[in-house]
Amino acid sequence: GYCHASKGCKTAIDGLLGASAITMDKEGKLYVGSSISGDVQVLERQSDNTLVMTDVVKLGQCTSLL
Repeated sequence: GYCHASKGCKTAIDGLLGASAITMDKEGKLYVGSSISGDVQVLERQSDNTLVMTDVVKLGQCTSLL
C-alpha cells in the first residue's frame, strides 16, 4: 500500500501471499516472488497508483532442504 498526504492511504494490490522478493524492470513492471507458491507475479502500475497482476511465472516449490 501507500499513503498520500492529502488523499490518505490506499492498498495498491491485495492477495499477494508470501511476497519475499520485489524488483522492477526498465519499463516499470514489478516482479514479485512468492516464497509460498514458488511463483513470480508480474504487476503493472495503473494511473491511480494501484497495481494489476498481468502474468504469473510458474517456477515451482522446493520440496526438500539440502
